[in-house]
Amino acid sequence: MWDKSSTLDMLGTEIPVEIEVIEPTGRVIGPDYVLLQWISRTSEMRARRTSLWRRTDTGWELVHHQGTPLE
Repeated sequence: MWDKSSTLDMLGTEIPVEIEVIEPTGRVIGPDYVLLQWISRTSEMRARRTSLWRRTDTGWELVHHQGTPLE
């Protein structure tokens, strides 16, 4: 499990990778909540991804993200 601070630290050290988004879908699951699903593809792997977003007073906030490798 990662917290916001450790995630931002890790992202600062990563090499950028081009990611293709395939079959994006989204649906409202409650007041101010949206569930997004898609498949990501890089030159090395594909993954099925799901993220939960919440609308706040300052904009949209990622609440949860999960990725499952494919293949």
